[in-house]
Amino acid sequence: MDAQIPIECIVSLALLIYVWFFGFSRLRRDNFRTDIRRIRDNLFDFMWRNDYDMGTPTYREVRQTLNGMLRFSNTLSLMRFLALVCIYSRDKDSCDRLDSMLRQMNDQKLKKKLESVLQEAVKRLLVFLFLEGTRGFLICCFSKVALTKNWAWRKGWELLSRAYEIGGQSISDDTRGLLVAEQRAEQRALSHC
Repeated sequence: MDAQIPIECIVSLALLIYVWFFGFSRLRRDNFRTDIRRIRDNLFDFMWRNDYDMGTPTYREVRQTLNGMLRFSNTLSLMRFLALVCIYSRDKDSCDRLDSMLRQMNDQKLKKKLESVLQEAVKRLLVFLFLEGTRGFLICCFSKVALTKNWAWRKGWELLSRAYEIGGQSISDDTRGLLVAEQRAEQRALSHC
């Protein structure tokens, strides 16, 4: 009976690891691909409904960007994404090409749609890389701890201020300044995350 419990724990842990890393990671990628395809198809529908030319260079470039996201989604990881950002940020021509094409567009309705499509796709990419999976779980846990600590500091300061008002006792300026400085430092640290 005593040997049964560790064996059950090991089997349960192995099953959990399998589901998390093999089942869930595939589901995450499939959801990412589905969302990018939906964004791409909505752009196509917009072009078709409004009788825009599908050969417009800016539209073709945006569509090619979305197709590239789909192509790289199988091997996309945070480290590869950061490496690609570092490599392509040095190449000004590739970075500025789409931006200059968007700036030169005369049709404001199409320009706004293409910009919103790109923003939606980039937002989904960042959510996929940073807020989903194990990394996202850890980020959410740490942010909740940080927010809870910040809330506790604020409530503690409010209680301390009320105690001061009710009791008529004075809190030294040094203590108050120290508490305010610590709270500001924590808020700056949270804003950088």
